[in-house]
Amino acid sequence: MKCTVCGDTGHYAAACPVADDVLDTRPPWCQQCDQRTRLVALDGRDALKKCPNCHPSAQKPVGQHRRCPICRRSIYQWDTSDCESHQEIGKTLECKREECKCHEQAA
Repeated sequence: MKCTVCGDTGHYAAACPVADDVLDTRPPWCQQCDQRTRLVALDGRDALKKCPNCHPSAQKPVGQHRRCPICRRSIYQWDTSDCESHQEIGKTLECKREECKCHEQAA
């Protein structure tokens, strides 16, 4: 058996000891973010964003975001509200349904 990653014999590519080094095409880790995900906290909140220093696609929006075609703000994919009513990314909305009891449970 011969490894298709490093060319050595005695192991397959799945067990190759140098596979992570050879196959990782990301920029070097900046040590300011999570090493595995390359995400950083967004201004001290619970929300995360791609690390601007070492995430390979730092300039691309995350999958659940898009640009509003009118106001050009970053919004959630599902947000179809008017421009002045877009939900702020990373902010949790409060439930306003009267029939819902979730606001009583939080108190």
